Amino acid sequence: MITNEPFGQLLKKAVYLAKIEVIRVRKIHVSRKLLSKYKTIEQAVFDAKDGDLIQIDPGTYRESVIISKSIQLVGLDEPENVVLNGSISVIDGASVTIKNVSFTESPKGLAVEQGFAQVTHCQFTRINKHAIHVYENGHLNLTDVTVRHSGIGLFILGRARAEYCAIYGQLGSQIYVGGNGRLIMKHAHIYQGKSAACYFDQNSRNLLENCQLYGHHSEHMQIKAKASSETVLKDCLVYESDSGAASILENAKLTFRTCTLTNNQPEQVFVDGGQAIVQNSLIETGKRAISVFNEGNAQIENTIISSHSNDHVYVINASVYLYKSTIKFGGKSGVVLGNNAYGHIESSDLFGHEMPQIATSEKARLSMKHSAVFYGKHYGVWLTEQASADISHCRFYENEFNQLVIADGSEADLNDVQVFDGAQSDYLSKIKVM
Repeated sequence: MITNEPFGQLLKKAVYLAKIEVIRVRKIHVSRKLLSKYKTIEQAVFDAKDGDLIQIDPGTYRESVIISKSIQLVGLDEPENVVLNGSISVIDGASVTIKNVSFTESPKGLAVEQGFAQVTHCQFTRINKHAIHVYENGHLNLTDVTVRHSGIGLFILGRARAEYCAIYGQLGSQIYVGGNGRLIMKHAHIYQGKSAACYFDQNSRNLLENCQLYGHHSEHMQIKAKASSETVLKDCLVYESDSGAASILENAKLTFRTCTLTNNQPEQVFVDGGQAIVQNSLIETGKRAISVFNEGNAQIENTIISSHSNDHVYVINASVYLYKSTIKFGGKSGVVLGNNAYGHIESSDLFGHEMPQIATSEKARLSMKHSAVFYGKHYGVWLTEQASADISHCRFYENEFNQLVIADGSEADLNDVQVFDGAQSDYLSKIKVM
């Protein structure tokens, strides 16, 4: 806009408007002291205007507050000394900052229904239902937050980001993300819950990075992914569970990148119709590494799978792709393919198994390239019950029984295959080799 006002007058007007803005940012003090004007958070919120800072003295406040203004709530001590026995609901597109407050002993904690909440250095303890509930139109940022001993820790249908948080001891899922929810979580410890650590459902999209999940022992695996959810775990450690590391159901997709899964019993990863992608990771120490059923799919790349007492990779009526990976030291087989399963193994090593290193049966199909199978206590590769294989540029050696067994109506196409140094003959008799 063009104006004829002198520059000096414009400058005075700008200073005046700036002073008005400063005046608008008020500090409101809440205290339980006798002469305090505001003895409850609700009273302070009622009188507050957008941009105001509400400072809360140590004490216990038994109230529930609905906030429709963009304000800050800041406790003036450590959160365990600024206690809210009640809930806060954010509505009408408000933007709210909450710092140094402990939510405890109430039916619900923080509900972000419509708007944004930034929660820093807070605690949520013994909340009956959802400690934190983010609705479809809600947005949440958590930093340095502890959530413990509640019904469900985080219930997310909207968007949430969390960093440096500890979430433990919930009765239900520690974290649930459903609907079209979006969760990014970094540097978190999620442990010792009574159900799943993370439950990813419906059309949610999620990323966990540099997180640790451990110590869950229930009928649910530590991670449960189902419906059409898609989740990536990067640089995460998933360990010490009697219920397993991850189940991937229906059309869900779960990706592990540079992760370690260790000592999850009885199975580390269970796929039933979904898709597991494992890249540059380590899966070790358990009964079974990966099971894939019902047209599910597992893609394993640059990964080490080691030291399971049962079969390492077990695939029934489903498919598995192994690329540049190592499968070693198993109590049974390295890879089992059955009931029309398909397995592709390329540029990989399998060694040190007590049973056939690769067992293929019931019309299953094996494609194998540029790989080695060696130092086994049994057969190298076993094809039976009308199984088939296409094996090229591979080596089979120093397996204690036959290196290759092709029997019971099975067939194999061998191209540039080296078979040597076996304790018994290289091939079992009466085989059909194409």
